[in-house]
Amino acid sequence: MTSEEQQRIEACITEIAEILYNNTPPEKTTLVSSNRTEMYANAEMLILIRLYP
Repeated sequence: MTSEEQQRIEACITEIAEILYNNTPPEKTTLVSSNRTEMYANAEMLILIRLYP
């Protein structure tokens, strides 16, 4: 996979994560992060796993 392809995949995954984050209703924040924040963090982690196996 080329560097350009990796950047395109990262941009797509980030865009999907942002759409999911924005379309998920906010929750009461607890000591543990909310599901919205966790979902966004998981998407970012997926990017790292895909780009740097």
